[in-house]
Parts: sequence; structure tokens; C-alpha cells
Amino acid sequence: LTHAAESLARSLSGIASVKQCGTIVAFRMDPEFNRRAAPDGRLALRIRERALANGVLLRPLHDLIYWMPPLSI
Repeated sequence: LTHAAESLARSLSGIASVKQCGTIVAFRMDPEFNRRAAPDGRLALRIRERALANGVLLRPLHDLIYWMPPLSI
């Protein structure tokens, strides 16, 4: 999980950093990228909607996007 999260963060220009505690991963979005991509400030919600359409559950909270995969995986 750590390797996948770090690899994903490196491949996306909008991610400023990634932190992990157990199976909870938090991606901090780059504020400048966020302003350019969504002037209305709702980029995290758009990312969540797109992820949900692909079966991935994310929790946006301001400039953080939390990924908490189910423990049953």
C-alpha cells in the first residue's frame, strides 16, 4: 500500500505530499494546482466523484484526500 500510494503521488502533478498511518493514506493536494484546476475550490469533490464511478471510495477534506481501503481486502 505504501509503495502504491507513493508511486501514485509521484505520477500526479497535483499531489504535494502523501502520508500514511496503517491502511489510511492521505494525499495533500498542491494548492496552486488546485486553484488552476478548479477555481471554485471543488477539485477534491470532483476527484471523489470520478473515483466513486470507478468503484474507489475516497474522503475529501479541504486539501486532503483520504483513501481508506476496506480491511477485508
